[in-house]
Amino acid sequence: MQALRVLDLGRCSSLASLPATIGQLEHLEELYLKNCINLASLPMGIGQLQQLRTLDLTGCSQLVSLPDVSRLTAMEVLHLEQCCSLTSLPSGIGGMQALHMLNLKGCSMLASLPDSIGQLQQLGALFMENCSSLACLPKQLDLLQLKLLDLVGCYQLVTLPICSGLTSVTQLSLAPCSSLASLPASMGDMQALQKLHLNNCSSLSSLPASIGDLQALQKLHLVNCIRLVSLPQQIGQLAALTCLDCAGCSGLASLPAVVGQLQQLQLLDLEGCNSLTALPAQLGQLGQLGQLQAMYLTGCSQLASLPAASALTAVTVLSLAHCSSLTSLRASIGDMQAMQGLCLDHCSRLTTLPATMCRLQQLRVLQLENCISLVSLPEQLGQLKALTVLNCAGCSGLASLPDTMGQLQQLQVLDLCSRLAALPVQMGQLHQLQELHLAGCSVLASLPDTSGLTAVTVLSLARCSSLASLPASIGDLQALQKLHLVNCIRLVSLPQQIGQLTALTCLDCAGCSGLASLPAVVGQLQQLQELNLSTFESKDAASLPACLMSVRSQLCSSSAWPCAAA
Repeated sequence: MQALRVLDLGRCSSLASLPATIGQLEHLEELYLKNCINLASLPMGIGQLQQLRTLDLTGCSQLVSLPDVSRLTAMEVLHLEQCCSLTSLPSGIGGMQALHMLNLKGCSMLASLPDSIGQLQQLGALFMENCSSLACLPKQLDLLQLKLLDLVGCYQLVTLPICSGLTSVTQLSLAPCSSLASLPASMGDMQALQKLHLNNCSSLSSLPASIGDLQALQKLHLVNCIRLVSLPQQIGQLAALTCLDCAGCSGLASLPAVVGQLQQLQLLDLEGCNSLTALPAQLGQLGQLGQLQAMYLTGCSQLASLPAASALTAVTVLSLAHCSSLTSLRASIGDMQAMQGLCLDHCSRLTTLPATMCRLQQLRVLQLENCISLVSLPEQLGQLKALTVLNCAGCSGLASLPDTMGQLQQLQVLDLCSRLAALPVQMGQLHQLQELHLAGCSVLASLPDTSGLTAVTVLSLARCSSLASLPASIGDLQALQKLHLVNCIRLVSLPQQIGQLTALTCLDCAGCSGLASLPAVVGQLQQLQELNLSTFESKDAASLPACLMSVRSQLCSSSAWPCAAA
């Protein structure tokens, strides 16, 4: 067996030891011991395998230590992932001069690394994810070939080493190193760094000024760095930065004006920065944020106003949901010509929308849910030719809709609010509309002509407690699949034309206490699968279609109806 090159003993769960003679396999290049869960030690002979290139000890959960490995000069890949009893690495690891990947993920008892690890001149990737006992790294790591350093979940790590020797690292992951209080000034020497992940570093209170020296940095993630109160002015020097993610930085009270100089910035995420009271005026004026595509300000509850947005011409998504101090939008929002999605949900103090907003010819989604102070929509709303979704649910101050609604020819989903007393006649022109949600419109007494709504598949009229009848034109809704009439207490009958709804699968009349009977034509609804008649006094089983799968009523809470094939 001395010519053996590959030995795979993976998942030999009863294997407790290896023979000392394993060192005689002088041609062995690959040794796999993955998930040998009873293997507690390795023989010294392992250190004689000078041709060994790959050693995989992943999941050897009883392995406490490694023998001297200083002579394994051909070793390229060493897997020690989930060796959760391993407390240290031998100092001789520095002799593994060919090593380019060291995987220590999940070595939860590993408290430190030997200084000799800095001698691994070919090391390209060092994975230490969830080394939860790791308190420190060697003071200096001169790993000039290292490109990926993963320290995710190293909760005990308090400081980083001098970074001057990490000039090739492109990705540094420190999320969540919750004990990490600061970053070294030498971080600015990491000139190849492209991605820096600091998410959930909850003890981190500041970033070094030298961060501005990271000219290759593209993505900076600071999610939930709750003690971070400011960003350094030098952040404006990050000429390659495309993503700045500060979501959940609840202590961040302001942004430096130099953020407006980040010419390559595409994503700015400030969601949950609930101490942020203002954005720098320069943000949308300098014309240097011409690449910005998405800006998330969701949950910035102290933000009372927005800066002028004239220069933010590339922004496609703007989220201002739960900005509960925001009272108005600037007229310059109409200059954001690339805007496709605008979310204003739960902006409870927002009273009006600027008419200029209707210049947004690319806008597809407008979310206004629970904007309880909003009293009107711009009359020019019909100019939003690309709009497919309009959500005004919970806008309890909105009593009417503009007549131009009928011009929204691309509208597919319309969700409306509780104070609406009437719908514009022109709504019947919404030929692309697929979902019409009027649930809770308690003062809505009637519907306009619906004959033009031929694409509607869902019509929700639940809790429309003033609605006394449905128009005969409802029979023209040939695509309608679901009709919700829950708690329409004044509804006394359904029109005969309901029998024309050949695609209807669900008819929900629960709580329609005024409805005494169903028209016989309901029996013609051959696609009907669900009929909810809760609180309904009677039902004529003979008149129901044979394909009906379930009926719920006061008399029969849940019963299966025989299908035609039964």
